[in-house]
Amino acid sequence: MVNKILVKTILLNISIGIASSNAQEIISINKTDLNNLKSPSVELEGEWIFDGLYDPNFNKIDTVYHPEWEGLIPNPFEVINRADINFLNDGSYSKRFTERNIDKGYWLYEEGKIVYHLEIDENSQIGKSLIDQGLTFKGEDGKTYQYIEEVIFHLSDSILVIKEKKDYLRVLKRKP
Repeated sequence: MVNKILVKTILLNISIGIASSNAQEIISINKTDLNNLKSPSVELEGEWIFDGLYDPNFNKIDTVYHPEWEGLIPNPFEVINRADINFLNDGSYSKRFTERNIDKGYWLYEEGKIVYHLEIDENSQIGKSLIDQGLTFKGEDGKTYQYIEEVIFHLSDSILVIKEKKDYLRVLKRKP
């Protein structure tokens, strides 16, 4: 969670190099930008394409080692694959990981974060597990949802940066 006092008093300028098809685009990110957003939900509307994941030193990474996975699965390395996100003005969204793996639900903006209500298939194994663990809720439409929050590190007309675990930064570019 972003401490508003620190955000207002500490200016944290970070340069991230983002490779694009034509050239290298350098963006300067200022943490106080979150306080200056006029209408974040309107700025979020549209399609965002996953560009890359960056470590705390702002190096682009393609694989993450998870020591907690040792012994549980054969390969404790995660190949980075994040979703493209489409925020619609009716409050719905879709996250496309692959052509066949698409999450959907509803979204809203709340003080520097995106709140998702991810629609859950009650009959799937994962859905049943989430329900059993008490990690879901019933929407007014009778469907089952999971509540998920993502902290926005930076938002501009063309770049969305979301803070992930281990201080990683997920960078998305607005689809032209």
